[in-house]
Amino acid sequence: MSTITDDCKPLSAGAVGLGMPSSFAVVFPKKTWYLPIKLTAEWLGALILVVVTAPVGLLIAFLVKISSPGPVFYAQTRLGLNSSVFRMFKFRTMVQNAESGTGPIWASKDDCRITAVGRILRMTHLDELPQLWNVLRGEMSLIGPRPERPEMAARIARQIPDFRQRLALRPGITGLAQMLLPADDPADIQLHCVRRKLMHDVFYIRHLSFVMDLRIALGTPCYFVSVAISAIQQRLVRCYQLHERACIVPANLENRDQQSPVPASAERQYAKELTN
Repeated sequence: MSTITDDCKPLSAGAVGLGMPSSFAVVFPKKTWYLPIKLTAEWLGALILVVVTAPVGLLIAFLVKISSPGPVFYAQTRLGLNSSVFRMFKFRTMVQNAESGTGPIWASKDDCRITAVGRILRMTHLDELPQLWNVLRGEMSLIGPRPERPEMAARIARQIPDFRQRLALRPGITGLAQMLLPADDPADIQLHCVRRKLMHDVFYIRHLSFVMDLRIALGTPCYFVSVAISAIQQRLVRCYQLHERACIVPANLENRDQQSPVPASAERQYAKELTN
């Protein structure tokens, strides 16, 4: 995606070691008058959410502590507004020292490092609740581009230089790209999903408005609930899933004159499951 020069201002990025020039052009919100209103409203919203979700947070902390050894909370360095570096808080969802042998990498869908309680927290996104504290500290917003780690941002910027444009706004707990696109996949070597997310992040920054924030705020709980219900539904019936080769119904199990693409063992297993 080419650099957008309209409504742009210089922004320093040399301090984070992304291999970028000391200044570059970034997308800037058109409605700058809305920024202080957004900041105030989201700070008050975060304060209310901290109080309302406190019982849930205490329960989660207890479950994390008794389910696996290690601390309850996990702090990770992320990039914020104007390339500032801050510590983002989450409930720990992985085993302790999960990246000691791999270094910074994205978690995969069935990552073996994720704990049993952590899998539920990730499924429902309840592990993000401690980031309300980051909002109260002025490091994050409720709504905005998701913050990335400096190491990952440096790798991405080598393939997508415009990735730095998303640093023009405080990162958010939820956002437009998060509502519309799946999580980053370690197998996505060409960064196709990252490019699509960047397009949505840039669109959000340029066209930032109360109406868009309101739609994202209302859509976020609906999205999280739907994802949780879908995941629970899959877990309830996953044990009955047949092997993909056994899902081909053979025309005639007793007629082996014509060569079948399905092994005989798979056919017999499928027939057995149909009759039981």
